[in-house]
Amino acid sequence: MASDTDSTISEGDDPDLALKWSGRWSLAHRILAVNLLTVALLALSVLYLDQYRNRLSKERTRQTRIEATATAQAILAAGPEDREAILATISRSTGSRMRIYGPDGKLVADSWHLTGPTYEFRDPDSQAWEKDVARALDRGFNWLVGAKPLDDYQEPATDTLQAWPEAVDAHRSGHAESAVRNAPDLTPVISAAVPVKDQMLLVTDNDRAFTRTIRSQRATQATIMGAVLLLSLLLSSFLARTIVRPMRRLALAAHRVRLGRAREVRVPRLPSRSDEIGLLARSISDMSSHTSPKPLSSTSTMNRSAK
Repeated sequence: MASDTDSTISEGDDPDLALKWSGRWSLAHRILAVNLLTVALLALSVLYLDQYRNRLSKERTRQTRIEATATAQAILAAGPEDREAILATISRSTGSRMRIYGPDGKLVADSWHLTGPTYEFRDPDSQAWEKDVARALDRGFNWLVGAKPLDDYQEPATDTLQAWPEAVDAHRSGHAESAVRNAPDLTPVISAAVPVKDQMLLVTDNDRAFTRTIRSQRATQATIMGAVLLLSLLLSSFLARTIVRPMRRLALAAHRVRLGRAREVRVPRLPSRSDEIGLLARSISDMSSHTSPKPLSSTSTMNRSAK
């Protein structure tokens, strides 16, 4: 007759049930770690990209203000007679539009009257569907991070200083003021207003490079998110291997014990596992080892013979 030790097998006899580096972790800890890791990596990637977008927006706005301030200083140094030549030269160099408003708020100079348009707004309806998808993703991401919506950029019907809030603020404060608005295709239009004696200089630029940079970063983030999801699937598979397979074996063993076939059951004890599955394995193993069919009494045997 087989000994009690024959009813169990060691963990090494079944490599599929072995647990190497995380044997001391509870099942709850493993499941929680997988979920937290996935959520944490996604949250960190979203927060990083949002901070990157904010830093880049502030930097581009600062550059526009520096450009406006430098242009104002050049106009003051050169004199009124060279004003239009300075506007045309800088506008061609930077691609910005430069306007000067007089003390009464009326437009007195416009670089586009000298150079022609240096940028052009794109009509979203005329663009490919990929751009619609990109704009939808932009809106979704901005909603996800709670970004403050920008006003839509519109050229005023009557182009005066009062039509530009940043110019009005600069006139009151005496310092450079700036604003960021959305073009029809959701690319930013950055503007900066700087006082020039009793006049006001307004610089505007449709910064399409900003949008290309942000969308490139978001594409990188999408790749990272895909990698994170893949990692989550692999970790989930690992959990299935360390939980589902042993539980299936133990459930089958418990079923055989319930049927009174304890001597035929081979239960893995999993001695290296100190988690719930290890405790369950050893409990079922001990139960099957100490369970044996009850011998029939002599009285029962005689009664059956008499019948």
